[in-house]
Amino acid sequence: MPVPLTVAVAQPSCVPLDVAANAAAHAEAVRRSGARLVVFPELSLTGHDLAAEAVSPDDPRLRPLVAACREAGRRRWPGRRCAPRTGASTSPPWP
Repeated sequence: MPVPLTVAVAQPSCVPLDVAANAAAHAEAVRRSGARLVVFPELSLTGHDLAAEAVSPDDPRLRPLVAACREAGRRRWPGRRCAPRTGASTSPPWP
């Protein structure tokens, strides 16, 4: 039998250009949500700053978010500017 898909929309407070703080806030939202899919605003990891540098999918500042999603059995696809990965597939390296 299929498992229901519970979706949450979250908008944590973001700090401009502080990816580490924003990733921690996103991780907390994932943990609190109880949903299988958590949707965040575009560019929320960079604090919605259009001039922010791109964030690599394997950036260590994202580790709290990756860990929170792994603990909850969720996949990660946060809205952020992604740095191009030369010679790599277009899929992020997340489970």
